[in-house]
Amino acid sequence: MDLLIIVVASLLMIPLALLTGGAVRVIFGLLFVLFFPGYTLLAALFPRKTSLDSLMRLALTMGISLALVVILLLILNFTPWGIRLNSSLIVLCTFTCVMAGIAWLQRKRLSGEERFAPEIKLNFKQYLRTFQQQKIKDKVLNILLVIAVIGVIGTVTYVLVNPKDGEKFTQFYVLNLQGQANNYPRSLVKGQQGTVLLGIVNQENASTTYKVEILIDGEKVNEINPIVLNQGEKWEQPVTFSPAKSGLNQEVEFQLIKQDSTTPQELHIWIDVTG
Repeated sequence: MDLLIIVVASLLMIPLALLTGGAVRVIFGLLFVLFFPGYTLLAALFPRKTSLDSLMRLALTMGISLALVVILLLILNFTPWGIRLNSSLIVLCTFTCVMAGIAWLQRKRLSGEERFAPEIKLNFKQYLRTFQQQKIKDKVLNILLVIAVIGVIGTVTYVLVNPKDGEKFTQFYVLNLQGQANNYPRSLVKGQQGTVLLGIVNQENASTTYKVEILIDGEKVNEINPIVLNQGEKWEQPVTFSPAKSGLNQEVEFQLIKQDSTTPQELHIWIDVTG
């Protein structure tokens, strides 16, 4: 039953993330990142109830979930899809559902008494009796696990209840045409156009006007103006540049100039140009 609930909730996360916002999206998002991947992986690896105690399983679930999310997104960055909201949701949902399926098969091989099933029991006397019977190192480990779980839950709760306005900034990035931060155009013929994806995300807490200038070895070859973005809005489009002279290791500079600012944000790639 627990695996079925997780699969259904994971499938619901995709439309919830794309179509909703606010508290519902945050709650499901936290479960999706902090709980579902690790829980299903542990359920597949340790289907027996005697393999891990409840506290250890809970602590490992959160830690493994965070590690899995980082690893899966890192792998995703080296695929044609890149790290986007849609691709990230699909990869995490697919992993969770596959692990849930494997866990279900693992449990099916065991008897009802052997297989793990989540239980919520508030029998503090039994917990205390079990704790007193443990060795000193096991007691210390359990205490540390409790502190870690309380710390994670408390930190997340505090951040949700007391959100703070972050630093005002503008995200400026350059990608190749497959949406990856590598394999940029490197070798061009003089006069040939090179193309990259240029992206801007406005986190200035206000509507902002931008201008982008593209320079090759200090000479301006293209300009995009104006780009007007509201708070949280993203602009991402292919931009082109064409070298006018041959030469090795020429610097292609992308300058983002914000309204009322004389200090641009700069990005650089290098190209070899043959005549």
